Amino acid sequence: MEFLVFGHGPNSGHIFSVQNPGVIDDRSIVGFSAIGSGSFLALASLVGSNLPGTLDETIYSVCDAKFRAESASGVGRDTVLAILHPDGIERFIVTRLPDIKTQWRSLQPKPSIEMLQIIALARTESKTTAHMTAALAELKKPVED
Repeated sequence: MEFLVFGHGPNSGHIFSVQNPGVIDDRSIVGFSAIGSGSFLALASLVGSNLPGTLDETIYSVCDAKFRAESASGVGRDTVLAILHPDGIERFIVTRLPDIKTQWRSLQPKPSIEMLQIIALARTESKTTAHMTAALAELKKPVED
């Protein structure tokens, strides 16, 4: 069992996870976290985003993290996004999530023709396994003074 807990203090937000058997991981300094089987994918996405940004940019970054995490086993496709403001008012962004996801899919990078040509060239230039093993053995030799 794992929980993600967040809230607002007088001057800042707080976020931490609680894992069995009561292990607490405070993520307040980082400012974000994720739990569950897709957490590594979500966290990688968040680390690579431009947080903090505007509220709209942050919402996009969170959606991006969630959508990427969906490729992990056990992560559901349903999404509910809630925003809790210091005044306690929750706002849910549900009706536009399908539109956001459709746009997100269309923005995913696809390799250019040039990139595919570079990859194909790299494959033709790749060395044999025996050659690579010899090169690695050479690297492991002690350096003489």
